[in-house]
Amino acid sequence: EGVPGRNATDPQILLGVWMWAVCDGIGTARAVEALCREHAAYRWLAGGVSLNYHLLATFRSSHGGDLLLTNDTWFAPTDVTLGPDGSVYVTDWHDKRMAHPDPDADWDRSNGRIYKIEAKCPGAHGTKPCPEADLTKLSSPQLVALLSHPNDWYVRKARRILADRRDPETIFSLRRLISESKDAHLALEALWALYVTGGFTEAFASTLFDHQNPDIRRWTARLLGDECNVSPAVSKRLVELAATDSDVSVLSQLASTAKRLPPENGLPIVARLLFREEGNHDPHLLLLLWWAVEHHAIPAMEAVVHLFTSAEAWRASSARDVIEERLMRRYAAEGTTPALTACARLLESAPTPEDRRRILAALDQGLQDRPGSKITTNTGDLLATYAFPARNGNLHAQSLDTIPSILADRMAELWKDDTSDPVLIRLMVDSREGLEF
Repeated sequence: EGVPGRNATDPQILLGVWMWAVCDGIGTARAVEALCREHAAYRWLAGGVSLNYHLLATFRSSHGGDLLLTNDTWFAPTDVTLGPDGSVYVTDWHDKRMAHPDPDADWDRSNGRIYKIEAKCPGAHGTKPCPEADLTKLSSPQLVALLSHPNDWYVRKARRILADRRDPETIFSLRRLISESKDAHLALEALWALYVTGGFTEAFASTLFDHQNPDIRRWTARLLGDECNVSPAVSKRLVELAATDSDVSVLSQLASTAKRLPPENGLPIVARLLFREEGNHDPHLLLLLWWAVEHHAIPAMEAVVHLFTSAEAWRASSARDVIEERLMRRYAAEGTTPALTACARLLESAPTPEDRRRILAALDQGLQDRPGSKITTNTGDLLATYAFPARNGNLHAQSLDTIPSILADRMAELWKDDTSDPVLIRLMVDSREGLEF
């Protein structure tokens, strides 16, 4: 009471894990907990979230009823949408094969079906047919008014017509809805409509970073990132948002936007998110940040290495525990002289013996990750299963560039300090066997 507690696990994650486990014939929470630690598929389903058996055992779900049942074994629903009359329309692939084993197979394309699901009204027989609505005859203000319609069919149709028209007369009313509407969803619908009508500018976007609705802030960052380029002023505001916003969905979008932007705009966002003292411990956010770093790691190598060899990066637990080892492994797998020089700089910057040990292990793993490298037991079952046969064929291992002197010198210094580290021993032996790492 009164103190921060553990973040709640998304029920959708628990439901997904349990559904997969049931399909695998697993019925106990302890067994599922073990699989979430040890099995790649379950770790992926859990999204990096730690799941203990107490949480798994106390999770409950209920069946909400059957929406659509069929005794036809060919029934294969593929899409669902809402109609103007409120009915739900379901497309049926209708094929005896549920999979696509052969892309050149002779598929029967004449059996596709569409089902209509109607509401049962007391004293009536389903929904009444809805006259076809020609929304193109409506004025632009009338289309803007439809954005608040309870049936999403009208909302989507109105937005599409507004996108076709690109009527500048709608810009003011849409901006007003975004800024002043008390309906959070209507404000978001207005933002989407503003974007497709051409009224979403950087100047207006800058006013939305302080919007009380986190969905507006999140989609503002998303739409700016879709352009893959921003002005210096907006770049600065994005960095400020990364430093101050507390909503994890906004922070996650900023991490995704940082990947799309050029490195001079994206990396400052990454740094601000990683180096902030609180609010960046969500496992999904941290992996999104690695995604952004990896995207810039090779084309903007100097900027990335400069950032992650800094003392501030090593002090930040998020950067130290999530990024540093992955970055070392990525550069080692690249195997070029610039990449190996980057490895040396990362190794040199590690401030403690424990940090150096972890970085050395990442270097060792990265060398094994190279195409055509020797498979070992710690590279993962999936890689060993599918890559091993190919690598024992006529493929030749991809050789590395000659080891740069800065990395050789650093390795020699570490060897003098500790000749008992098994990872360091393996690296030194490999280097003397002509692997030219």
